[in-house]
Amino acid sequence: MAHRRELIWSVLRRVCALSKLKPGAADRLKAGRRLEPLLTYLKNHLARPITVRQMADLTHMSPSAFFAFFQGRMGCSPMEYVKRIRLNEAAAQFSSSDSLLKEVADQTGFANPFHLSREFKRRFGLSPRQYRSLHLPSNLLQGGSLST
Repeated sequence: MAHRRELIWSVLRRVCALSKLKPGAADRLKAGRRLEPLLTYLKNHLARPITVRQMADLTHMSPSAFFAFFQGRMGCSPMEYVKRIRLNEAAAQFSSSDSLLKEVADQTGFANPFHLSREFKRRFGLSPRQYRSLHLPSNLLQGGSLST
Protein backbone atom coordinates (compact mmCIF):
# COMPACT_ATOMS: atom_id res chain seq x y z
CA MET A 1 0.00 0.00 0.00
CA ALA A 2 2.82 2.41 0.87
CA HIS A 3 4.50 1.58 -2.45
CA ARG A 4 1.31 2.45 -4.35
CA ARG A 5 0.99 5.77 -2.56
CA GLU A 6 4.58 6.66 -3.33
CA LEU A 7 4.03 5.76 -6.97
CA ILE A 8 0.89 7.92 -7.11
CA TRP A 9 2.72 10.88 -5.56
CA SER A 10 5.56 10.41 -8.01
CA VAL A 11 3.16 10.51 -10.96
CA LEU A 12 1.37 13.58 -9.56
CA ARG A 13 4.68 15.42 -9.07
CA ARG A 14 5.65 14.73 -12.69
CA VAL A 15 2.26 15.81 -14.03
CA CYS A 16 2.42 19.03 -12.03
CA ALA A 17 5.97 19.72 -13.19
CA LEU A 18 4.95 19.31 -16.85
CA SER A 19 1.67 21.22 -16.55
CA LYS A 20 1.44 24.92 -17.20
CA LEU A 21 -1.05 27.25 -15.59
CA LYS A 22 -3.58 28.93 -17.82
CA PRO A 23 -3.12 32.68 -18.19
CA GLY A 24 -4.47 34.43 -15.10
CA ALA A 25 -4.75 31.22 -13.05
CA ALA A 26 -2.04 32.27 -10.60
CA ASP A 27 -3.86 35.56 -10.00
CA ARG A 28 -7.15 33.73 -9.38
CA LEU A 29 -5.47 31.36 -6.91
CA LYS A 30 -3.87 34.29 -5.10
CA ALA A 31 -7.21 36.14 -4.99
CA GLY A 32 -8.95 33.09 -3.54
CA ARG A 33 -6.37 32.89 -0.77
CA ARG A 34 -7.11 36.49 0.11
CA LEU A 35 -10.62 35.47 1.19
CA GLU A 36 -9.51 32.47 3.30
CA PRO A 37 -9.15 34.36 6.61
CA LEU A 38 -12.59 35.91 6.15
CA LEU A 39 -14.29 32.62 5.25
CA THR A 40 -12.67 30.92 8.23
CA TYR A 41 -13.76 33.75 10.51
CA LEU A 42 -17.34 33.57 9.25
CA LYS A 43 -17.46 29.82 9.75
CA ASN A 44 -16.11 30.07 13.31
CA HIS A 45 -18.16 33.12 14.37
CA LEU A 46 -21.49 32.49 12.68
CA ALA A 47 -23.58 33.74 15.61
CA ARG A 48 -21.82 37.10 15.81
CA PRO A 49 -23.05 40.15 13.93
CA ILE A 50 -20.72 41.27 11.14
CA THR A 51 -20.62 44.23 8.79
CA VAL A 52 -19.10 44.73 5.37
CA ARG A 53 -16.58 47.08 7.03
CA GLN A 54 -15.43 44.28 9.37
CA MET A 55 -15.21 41.82 6.48
CA ALA A 56 -13.18 44.35 4.49
CA ASP A 57 -10.85 44.82 7.46
CA LEU A 58 -10.27 41.06 7.64
CA THR A 59 -9.15 41.08 4.00
CA HIS A 60 -7.15 44.33 4.36
CA MET A 61 -9.23 46.15 1.76
CA SER A 62 -11.43 49.22 1.67
CA PRO A 63 -15.15 48.42 1.95
CA SER A 64 -15.88 49.40 -1.66
CA ALA A 65 -12.92 47.45 -3.07
CA PHE A 66 -13.81 44.47 -0.88
CA PHE A 67 -17.45 44.50 -1.98
CA ALA A 68 -16.52 44.46 -5.67
CA PHE A 69 -13.78 41.86 -5.12
CA PHE A 70 -16.05 39.58 -3.09
CA GLN A 71 -18.96 39.83 -5.49
CA GLY A 72 -16.68 39.10 -8.42
CA ARG A 73 -15.22 35.98 -6.77
CA MET A 74 -18.27 34.61 -4.96
CA GLY A 75 -21.09 35.66 -7.29
CA CYS A 76 -23.13 37.35 -4.56
CA SER A 77 -22.84 40.22 -2.10
CA PRO A 78 -20.96 39.62 1.15
CA MET A 79 -24.11 39.91 3.24
CA GLU A 80 -26.01 37.53 0.95
CA TYR A 81 -23.18 35.04 1.41
CA VAL A 82 -23.34 35.40 5.20
CA LYS A 83 -27.09 34.83 5.13
CA ARG A 84 -26.61 31.77 2.92
CA ILE A 85 -24.09 30.10 5.22
CA ARG A 86 -26.23 30.91 8.25
CA LEU A 87 -29.29 29.34 6.62
CA ASN A 88 -27.29 26.29 5.56
CA GLU A 89 -26.08 25.85 9.13
CA ALA A 90 -29.64 26.25 10.42
CA ALA A 91 -30.78 23.57 7.97
CA ALA A 92 -28.00 21.27 9.17
CA GLN A 93 -29.12 21.80 12.77
CA PHE A 94 -32.77 21.20 11.93
CA SER A 95 -31.87 17.92 10.25
CA SER A 96 -29.59 16.67 13.01
CA SER A 97 -31.04 17.88 16.33
CA ASP A 98 -34.27 18.75 18.05
CA SER A 99 -33.04 22.20 19.16
CA LEU A 100 -35.69 24.86 19.56
CA LEU A 101 -36.10 27.44 16.81
CA LYS A 102 -34.90 30.17 19.19
CA GLU A 103 -31.73 28.22 19.98
CA VAL A 104 -30.97 27.69 16.30
CA ALA A 105 -31.62 31.38 15.58
CA ASP A 106 -29.20 32.38 18.35
CA GLN A 107 -26.53 29.94 17.18
CA THR A 108 -26.72 31.03 13.55
CA GLY A 109 -26.78 34.79 14.02
CA PHE A 110 -30.41 35.60 13.28
CA ALA A 111 -31.99 38.47 15.22
CA ASN A 112 -34.92 36.34 16.37
CA PRO A 113 -36.81 33.11 15.55
CA PHE A 114 -39.28 34.95 13.31
CA HIS A 115 -36.48 36.35 11.15
CA LEU A 116 -34.90 32.90 10.82
CA SER A 117 -38.24 31.29 10.01
CA ARG A 118 -39.07 33.86 7.32
CA GLU A 119 -35.65 33.67 5.66
CA PHE A 120 -35.57 29.88 5.95
CA LYS A 121 -38.90 29.51 4.18
CA ARG A 122 -37.80 31.96 1.48
CA ARG A 123 -34.60 29.97 0.87
CA PHE A 124 -35.82 26.36 1.22
CA GLY A 125 -39.54 26.68 0.44
CA LEU A 126 -40.43 25.01 3.75
CA SER A 127 -40.88 26.24 7.29
CA PRO A 128 -38.24 25.03 9.75
CA ARG A 129 -40.83 22.63 11.23
CA GLN A 130 -41.66 21.16 7.81
CA TYR A 131 -37.99 20.89 6.91
CA ARG A 132 -37.21 19.15 10.19
CA SER A 133 -40.06 16.68 9.81
CA LEU A 134 -38.70 15.69 6.39
CA HIS A 135 -35.01 15.53 7.33
CA LEU A 136 -34.68 14.67 11.01
CA PRO A 137 -34.47 10.92 11.70
CA SER A 138 -37.68 9.76 13.37
CA ASN A 139 -35.84 8.50 16.46
CA LEU A 140 -34.86 12.13 17.26
CA LEU A 141 -38.31 13.63 16.80
CA GLN A 142 -39.90 14.55 20.11
CA GLY A 143 -43.36 16.12 20.07
CA GLY A 144 -42.79 18.86 22.63
CA SER A 145 -39.41 20.10 21.41
CA LEU A 146 -40.35 21.11 17.89
CA SER A 147 -41.68 24.51 18.91
CA THR A 148 -41.41 27.02 16.10
